[in-house]
Amino acid sequence: MNAQLSYLQVRVYGTDGATRLFTQNDPELASRTLVKLNPAKLFAADLVSLPTGDSDTTLAASALARIDLVTDQLSVWDYPFVLGAQVELTESEFRECLDYPQPWESLAGQSDIPVFLQLTMVNGQRYFFWMEVAGGLSAMRMSRIQLMLKDPRLIFGLREGGVGILNLTHLAHFTIYPEPPDATDEAQPNLGQLMAAAAIKPLRLQIR
Repeated sequence: MNAQLSYLQVRVYGTDGATRLFTQNDPELASRTLVKLNPAKLFAADLVSLPTGDSDTTLAASALARIDLVTDQLSVWDYPFVLGAQVELTESEFRECLDYPQPWESLAGQSDIPVFLQLTMVNGQRYFFWMEVAGGLSAMRMSRIQLMLKDPRLIFGLREGGVGILNLTHLAHFTIYPEPPDATDEAQPNLGQLMAAAAIKPLRLQIR
């Protein structure tokens, strides 16, 4: 991370739908903010402290749905991920991917397989993500995605640069497209066998 940040925008989303915006043009303050709001540890404590100048703004983590750090100094690739880096989609982009999927038979020989996630929070808010799973699909790899969503946070890439951090303690359920193969199968099916001919079958897991 470059210590001489020229710009940082922090967007804070509450579970009640309220949004707060903090814009920091001072390089020293921006750097200090990124150190305090370490995405890899965010939401681990009860309180989130945000430097806003001469003082800090302290917020209850339980009241926060997500925090976006808009900057060219951070990328989703800067943080460890389970199988692939997540990028946020709009709902229309997500629906388009499911309505007009690439023919699954053509993906059978590829090493990177597109996977789509729909996350629904306890307040009904939905978020949509895309990722690539390297090495093809298997029950083991898809179970690792399920374990990933049991963490306190999900770090994902923002289109305008930077990262967003979703507070997964408010996650109600999630859906993975396509459906993972049956782990009890004796033989590992190929990708064409995992999908319906022209549709994607979801796996929906209830958290609460």
